[in-house]
Amino acid sequence: AGTLEWIQATQAVVLRQNDLVRTGSGAAAEIRFVDGTVFNVRPDSLITIEESSQNPVSRQQRVALSIQSGEANFQTAARDVPGSTTISTPTVRTTAERDTAGNIQVAESGATGLRIFRGQGQAETKGGQRIALGSNQGVNVDAAGAAGPTMALPTVPQLTAPSNGTDIAYPDLAQATTLLLWNAVPGATAYR
Repeated sequence: AGTLEWIQATQAVVLRQNDLVRTGSGAAAEIRFVDGTVFNVRPDSLITIEESSQNPVSRQQRVALSIQSGEANFQTAARDVPGSTTISTPTVRTTAERDTAGNIQVAESGATGLRIFRGQGQAETKGGQRIALGSNQGVNVDAAGAAGPTMALPTVPQLTAPSNGTDIAYPDLAQATTLLLWNAVPGATAYR
């Protein structure tokens, strides 16, 4: 914050209020907050750390950051940690509840896509619209700050075979084939 110099990030870098995090093409970053909130920042993103604090009396922790452009996956702190996580973009301000996982994408224009995979959150657009999102729901907010309809997201496929964490050995890697089986997701036309 307050300088025009970018510093190469390492695992030991401590971020402070108003610090910027920028990822280049093909780069990524993981930001861990003291309360346990984690942001996995995707390539070509720009984020500002707005706050990471704890009220000394109530022990309430507050995490706030702003995403100017790019994409991040997030996981908020566990339910037993008091506090809140706020994510702002040029067009929407989101408060994610505890134990919430999601994704936020911000275009150069400020248009924002917000997805909640687990948990819940509340969003308020710069136009004043308020949207409550629960598990497997999402919303797109255009560059003017108008929210589209709430979308139902497909559920996550559940792997049935091989068991999660199974070690698989192949005598000849050139001939190796692994068959993955999972429970079908209603309405899915393809899987990635």
